[in-house]
Amino acid sequence: RVCERLGATFTSPITYLKLSTGIPALVFSEAKLNGTNYNAIELYNPTSAPINITYFTIVIENPNWGETIEIKVLNTTTVYYEVNGAGSFKTMDYIAPETVIIPPKGYLVFRGNYGSSVYIFDPSRFTVRVLDYQGAIVDNAVDRLRVLNPNIDLQTQSLQRKSILPPTWIFANPTLGKPNAEEGYSPTT
Repeated sequence: RVCERLGATFTSPITYLKLSTGIPALVFSEAKLNGTNYNAIELYNPTSAPINITYFTIVIENPNWGETIEIKVLNTTTVYYEVNGAGSFKTMDYIAPETVIIPPKGYLVFRGNYGSSVYIFDPSRFTVRVLDYQGAIVDNAVDRLRVLNPNIDLQTQSLQRKSILPPTWIFANPTLGKPNAEEGYSPTT
């Protein structure tokens, strides 16, 4: 509800539940690790209700680099970006669509301006968790993604979640903001 006298907007808390199939209510579904649009992150809403990701946090652990990166979405132009506990406000290079609300069966793609040539993903090994505004884990992409393969072209391909459960991943031409797919498979994220 809107309190015009105070000039503030209040939203009642939302409870996030897993779907009856065990699928998380929001999933990390694609990442561009290198090349054009590097550091782009896609979230997918598999539910039938919109999800507001204001104050949601993306946690990326890079054990090879010994880093934990946290990106808290504040609005359509700003994130709070933290590496190993030291943080600052950063601008978004883009967020598409320009909203922090992901529609049912919809996508939200964002890329932060973290500094020139700062890569937030270690291509060989990382973990991604999505936390809600209260810090509860909504999605734990996988325990440890081991994705590096000599046939992968990180400059042109993106890491895509081929299925939510079990979580399986492929490298393919980027589909940011659209269903992920591999030839011969129906997209599920």
